[in-house]
Amino acid sequence: MHSLPPAIYAPPAKTFLVSRREQSLRLAQVAAQNCRKRKIETITHMEEDVEALRTKKESLLDEQRSLETSKEEIQSKYNALYRQVT
Repeated sequence: MHSLPPAIYAPPAKTFLVSRREQSLRLAQVAAQNCRKRKIETITHMEEDVEALRTKKESLLDEQRSLETSKEEIQSKYNALYRQVT
């Protein structure tokens, strides 16, 4: 059997390892880029949700103030009627 010198095997193996390493690094870069993109999208959606909740909160506070005003008016009318009856 013929034995080839190690120098003949070394360059292709080294090239293969470098190529695999570069491919692995590129995949990691793409994965990191996708992760950052998803993170930004998540933050954007959360900011939109926060704004919607703030708007809803203001609406509910307005409704609460309106109901408190109505309650006070009804209580006042009730007290006036109660005084008339007694």
